[in-house]
Amino acid sequence: GYAFIWDDNGLAVVHKGIKAGLNDLQIRWVDATSGGDFEMDDEWYREQNIGIFAKGRVTGTWSYTWHNKGAGWYENWHYVFTPIENTPYMLALSVFEPDVTKQADEMLASLKRKVSTAAWLTAGLVGLGCLLLAGLVYWFNNEMARPLQKLAQYLGAVQDGGYRTELTLTEEEAGSLEMKEIVANMHKMLVALRFCNKKYTEGDTVKEMDTCCDALDLVLKTRNQPGEGICYNNMGNICRALEAKKAVYSRTFTFPNTTVNVQNDQAALWFRRAVESAEALPESAEKQELVVARRFNA
Repeated sequence: GYAFIWDDNGLAVVHKGIKAGLNDLQIRWVDATSGGDFEMDDEWYREQNIGIFAKGRVTGTWSYTWHNKGAGWYENWHYVFTPIENTPYMLALSVFEPDVTKQADEMLASLKRKVSTAAWLTAGLVGLGCLLLAGLVYWFNNEMARPLQKLAQYLGAVQDGGYRTELTLTEEEAGSLEMKEIVANMHKMLVALRFCNKKYTEGDTVKEMDTCCDALDLVLKTRNQPGEGICYNNMGNICRALEAKKAVYSRTFTFPNTTVNVQNDQAALWFRRAVESAEALPESAEKQELVVARRFNA
């Protein structure tokens, strides 16, 4: 993903597509063509203007499925935009869906391989189990077959249900160490898939904050520094949305090495932590853009 800024006249101020010698460019054209690198997509141009730029100085979100004709596939892009207080500028953050779900997709692929391997092992054990005592068959059914069946059913239902389906199989019920590891990773995958997922939150701002806090707990445990900044920034934007709705949010989370009471009036705190997270990243041009963008938010 990337961040960009424009002014009240609709002119691009900060954008990765701005090149040396290019001035006074409309942000709509710069973002739709990445500063002329891509051919103009009229549908994208029209829908993005309606969804973001024509709305004026408001905070909101916009998503669009873009047909990348050159690559031959469709790409889901998500935007969050907000006015920068006490300035004539607007700030937007965009993210390509696979950038958010990459870790979850890798987990899912890994889990499917493990489940497939375990299924083949189960088939072999079933054939051998016919020659064993009734007690061994009973052990097998409880330790392997039933947990695998529950996992297979869950994998089939979780996406169709907008990721709202909960995994009822606990680590204690999983039996073997391998199955316990699969169940533990499945819970982590569900947290990642729900993060910023409109199918799951359905516009519920409180639920959006819950998913951000759950995702923050996961990235802190895995020491995913870029992920920390994304979570903090999203939490700041959600706090602003809660304040705008005059909604009250208060929930205590136990993160690694600390316990935090997350409340609806903490936008400044989370934006400050987003800036600190960006400043801690290795030096790069992308880091500088992130620091500038998140300082505007803070």
